Amino acid sequence: MSVVAVDDYGSYQQGLDSPPSHSALVTPSDTDQLAHVSRGFLISVDGAVKVLTAGGETITYPSGTFNVKQQYSARWAQVFATGTTATGIVVWW
Repeated sequence: MSVVAVDDYGSYQQGLDSPPSHSALVTPSDTDQLAHVSRGFLISVDGAVKVLTAGGETITYPSGTFNVKQQYSARWAQVFATGTTATGIVVWW
């Protein structure tokens, strides 16, 4: 018989200060936005990252801006293919 994880906090209301419940590896795209606006991210391999923020700004972070494999808070709506050289980008929400 397989074991199923019990969520002791499943009945609690989540807020922006709660740990995220979902994560996904990003495929950068010049046309498609993320399925969900992110609450945070990490980058596995350094490089530039061009994003559309939840507030509507487009910004390119140059290579070296973020430490690899460190978690950051950010509300991103899209990660563009053109202008992004970082790889292994994971977002959570």
